[in-house]
Amino acid sequence: MKFRAKIEKTTKIVTFSNLAAVIAKLSNETILRLSKKKVYLIQSVSASEEGVLWCDIETKSLFTEYTYQGYVAPGFDEDEIILELSASDLCRALEFGNTDKHCPRDLKMKLSKEVPAGKTLNNQTGNETGNPVLAFQIQIEQINSGRMLVVSREIPIKVVSKKFWAEYKEPLMPKFNMSIFMPSLGKVRSMIDKIKNLSKTIIVRASPDGTLQFRTKNAMQKISVNFHNLEKPVWEGDATPDESETSVRIPYKEAS
Repeated sequence: MKFRAKIEKTTKIVTFSNLAAVIAKLSNETILRLSKKKVYLIQSVSASEEGVLWCDIETKSLFTEYTYQGYVAPGFDEDEIILELSASDLCRALEFGNTDKHCPRDLKMKLSKEVPAGKTLNNQTGNETGNPVLAFQIQIEQINSGRMLVVSREIPIKVVSKKFWAEYKEPLMPKFNMSIFMPSLGKVRSMIDKIKNLSKTIIVRASPDGTLQFRTKNAMQKISVNFHNLEKPVWEGDATPDESETSVRIPYKEAS
């Protein structure tokens, strides 16, 4: 079982680091599933109470180099690697400091064993014995001085047995009427904060023409906020929605 990857673009390293930070806020443990075309970050079954965290990234959109050799399990079409790790460990491994002072230039990831004293990520022979780890090496440029720093970190992992892989296959999409991309969450949150005192609930309505409406009312007034020309995702097969106008009423405390 082998895995090695590299990211050479600063914006992509920052995006990956931010994604890890978001996942660390939502779950204590995460599953890292590696396949030929995608990398998945999934909420661990043992940590799941309400809903399931599911994130997939196309390898060609993120990594400059990406090589792996895994196993083929029943129900899977190709070889994969599935690992369990701490979400907070992953977040810390991808930290590089304040973006105003530090700029990540290069990120390397490698599935490895614990590095014995006196050795580094670059001079391992691959024959060491020890607990499995995911090793990271980040090349960071200090913006003021131009000095380049290399930070190496390792986080402990557990290799998920193939008999449990079925738990981490992509869940089936439930039948739905409308699917639409959200506008900026910052704008939505700001809007909800301004009108939340008018009522205990808010009505969210989505239309096939790409309009998303937030509406609230009381005995004296009615307020609607509309976002127009929003994009809609393209679905295939049974997941294709009916494309009919849909609305739902939710409590403000859940919306904000």
